[in-house]
Amino acid sequence: MTDKQWEPICEYLKAGLCPHLESISLSNNNIGHEGVDSLVDAYLSGKMEKCTYLDLSGNSIGDKGA
Repeated sequence: MTDKQWEPICEYLKAGLCPHLESISLSNNNIGHEGVDSLVDAYLSGKMEKCTYLDLSGNSIGDKGA
């Protein structure tokens, strides 16, 4: 999965279309810092209140994404 593929998913999350989402596991999916930025935007939208677990291990997020 690339940043470009991940960004539309984050738009769904920001829209509140997954209100019961409790965990996200995206290990080894090549999500770079732009994908992390999109995920942070989705989380800050307040629509992911139930999400308590996030696994981004094995991705190329680098210092900027961290």
